Amino acid sequence: MYFEKAIKSDDSNINTYLNIGIILIDRGFSNKAIQYLTRCEELLEGNEDETAAVYFNLGHAYHGINFEKSMYYYKKCIENDENYLNAYVNLGNIYKTEFANYDKSLEYYNQVLDKKPKCVEALTNKAGALYKLKKYAESEKYFTKSLDCNEKMDMVYSEWGHCLREDNDEIGAKEKFIEAKKINPLSTSHNHDLFISHLILGEKIFAKNIYRRIAELTKENINIKLSMIREFDEYGYFEDAVKLMQDLRDKKGY
Repeated sequence: MYFEKAIKSDDSNINTYLNIGIILIDRGFSNKAIQYLTRCEELLEGNEDETAAVYFNLGHAYHGINFEKSMYYYKKCIENDENYLNAYVNLGNIYKTEFANYDKSLEYYNQVLDKKPKCVEALTNKAGALYKLKKYAESEKYFTKSLDCNEKMDMVYSEWGHCLREDNDEIGAKEKFIEAKKINPLSTSHNHDLFISHLILGEKIFAKNIYRRIAELTKENINIKLSMIREFDEYGYFEDAVKLMQDLRDKKGY
């Protein structure tokens, strides 16, 4: 209703559509955001100052829905503003995460770092790409650079931990997830990463403690609890999974 009122007051104001699109992306409604941002694209003539922002946010909205379109709009953003660094980072992330083209992703991260050497997002993602290429010493150097820029960046530790996990170094991964959780103890994702580490390493009691903590953080969300119970089973703790399921049924009165 608020959005419609804003549009009715001036249905040709590009900034109204752009701000609505950004809000919808942030709230997870990317398909709806695309509708408003497409209207922005139609209004670009005469509003050239917003061109890069419109293209970037269209790329962001399509990110996870249609990667080809996402890349198209990120590149259009860069064509209009070569200093729009987030577009480079997000392009690099698509090449790294979706296409496993680590060399190509590095091209984009390096372009960012040429312009902004202390960009933590580019440093961290470059470290991740280098790890995938098995350039471990260089990867560690860039993870460390990221933390030198901001030692409180929990996502740096998280990314580093996931790299170590994929390389079957779960002890090392757990150490990084612990650091991430220290910085942001209320993060469900950091707690879940640590939960999986405990399961993999056979630390069942610790895993159960984190299971309870995540339940608290998510207000006893039944779907999340069921998902974690399935993970107990997947990692070889069948009897514990059955017991947790029974406890859940008893509490819910099933």
